[in-house]
Parts: sequence; structure tokens; C-alpha cells
Amino acid sequence: MGKKDLWQSDYFDDKRRFADMINGVMFHGEQIIREEELEELDSQLVHHEKNEEAIKVIRDKVYRWKGQKISICILENQSYVDYRMVLRVMLEEAVGYLKQQKHSYRKWINARYKFTKNEFLSQMRKNEKFQPIITLILYLGKNEAWDGARSLYELLEMDERLQPFVTNYRLNLFDYHDYKDFSQFKTENRFIFELLLNSKDENKMNEIISVYMNGYLLDKESMRAIFGVLGINININKYKVKTEEGERFDMCKAWNDHKESGRQEGRQEAIKENLENLMKSMNLTLEKAMEALMIPEEDRVLYHID
Repeated sequence: MGKKDLWQSDYFDDKRRFADMINGVMFHGEQIIREEELEELDSQLVHHEKNEEAIKVIRDKVYRWKGQKISICILENQSYVDYRMVLRVMLEEAVGYLKQQKHSYRKWINARYKFTKNEFLSQMRKNEKFQPIITLILYLGKNEAWDGARSLYELLEMDERLQPFVTNYRLNLFDYHDYKDFSQFKTENRFIFELLLNSKDENKMNEIISVYMNGYLLDKESMRAIFGVLGINININKYKVKTEEGERFDMCKAWNDHKESGRQEGRQEAIKENLENLMKSMNLTLEKAMEALMIPEEDRVLYHID
């Protein structure tokens, strides 16, 4: 997945948001998984086979829920579709199960369990059971919907008569482009997906922010996540507000400042274009062109034309 944005990990350190993501995608908003039932696990898996290189897998965020392992895998927020994702997740989950098998085998060895011949050679008890591993791919590509394979069958070129004998493997993939309504999410997740879906419509963005953010302040991780997925680079510390609950951040003010900054950049680009045209058409120096356009002295430092 390449270099991971820091917000991606920090944002889902909040078990409330993690539980909301799973409930929204897997259970259509029904509150099956609750934050107090989640236990964070190590995201790194390493598997060794004799005389083979180690297979190392690092996942973005992994929690255990009532003994069931659920891992969430977040892709970079650039327009990046990983066409290998089906194969990668197959490998990651296989490594996860192999790690459980080895851990269980060591546990029974230490307990002096009496293995049968087949169990000993298999390094696994006949009736051994493992925890299921569920991987959720959260695709946040801003400019395009996911167009990669979502199942192993889509990657295979095979005679249809062979299909019944080939085990399929399906991704659990969430792409916000597939949705028009995000009411199944109860946390800041909904806000993020609403903004992403409407990121090319400024009026709709203004409406969403005014509805969600009216009198509401965000925590730092949510603020970073929102501007991160939108690809907007701002100094969020400028919008810090101290409250009884701790540090919070004013999303509305940050958004309004971002819009005004964009308008200023647009005006400056228009003025720069007029300067260039004036210099070419009337053979003026930059200084004379700025005088002709009556650009104030204090603003002239903004314009430099090679």
C-alpha cells in the first residue's frame, strides 16, 4: 500500500470509529460490535517455513472482538487501485491462520499434550479450531471508483467447466462511490464519506459542513483525517479550541479559510495573466504593467514573472 498517511492509523485508534466502520459496512448500521468489546492486536505477522524466506505482513489496524479477529486495511487516499489486492489479502489471511496454528501447536507442546502420530506430523490437533480473520478494505480513492477485481474468479482465465472445482475468494471492500446514503454510519465516518462523494461540488460541500459542523468541534484525528482524504494541506493547529473536554478543532473556520485562500489564489492567477498579456502587447516592464493595473505597492511582491 505504499507509505501510509499517519492519520490513517491514528483515526482508527478510536475504537468507537472502528466499530462504527465495521457495523456500517458489514451489518448495515446495526450496532453489533461495540467499542468496549474491542481489543487492539499487533498488526505485524511473520511466518517462517523450513528453508524458506519469512513471509512478513503488516496490516493497518487489527482488533479482536469477542475472540474473533477483525482487521481493517486502509488504502492510500490517492487515486490508487491495487489490482493485486485479492492476492494480497488471500496471503495475509493465510499467514494469519498459519500463525494461529503455530501458536496453538507450541501451546499444546508446553502442556505436554499427547499427540497422535498424524497430529504430531501435522503439528496440529485433529479437532483444532481457529479464530476467523475478516479483512475489510476501505478504499478512499478521490478521483475514481474501484475498478480492480473483487474476487479471485475475476483474475482467472479458465474454462467455465472448471469453475466448480476452483475455490473463489472475495474481498470485503468498501468503496464510497458505490453509495448515495451513509446514514448507516454514526460517527465522523459518515461526514468523511459525504465530503468525499461530493468533493467536486463546492456548494454541496458547504451544505454538508454547515449541517454537520454547526456548533460542533472535532478532535485532532478527525480533523486530520478529513483534510487528509480531501487532499487539502492546512495547519490545523490554527483552529485549535480549548474546551472542558480538551483540545478541539473548528472545522467550519478551517473550511472557510481554505475557500478564501482558494479565491485569493484564483484572483492572483488572473492578475498574473493580465500582467503577462499587458507586458507582451505593450512591451512594458513588469513594474510598469503593475502600475498600469494599479496594483498596490504592498501586493506587488506576490507577482513574479520570469
